[in-house]
Amino acid sequence: MERKVGTVSRGIRCPIIREGDNLVWMGETTGVVEQRAEGLTLHEKVVESIPKGVYCSIKVPELLRRGDKLYKMVPAAEATH
Repeated sequence: MERKVGTVSRGIRCPIIREGDNLVWMGETTGVVEQRAEGLTLHEKVVESIPKGVYCSIKVPELLRRGDKLYKMVPAAEATH
């Protein structure tokens, strides 16, 4: 897969990420980076949502590093325990 500036490829473990969801990236060097989900691609096609368990690309606002963790922010009432 060709690496593009401004995108990151990750495996998704949360149930689903949709265009417009609030995401947070965290890493030792990166710190905390907040963004809205946009530029979601799956198998080189632009999609509106990404299901759990797939390898996809997400447009990112700044440089992220290997090992940075992705979190989806949800209201406490929606969080599963």
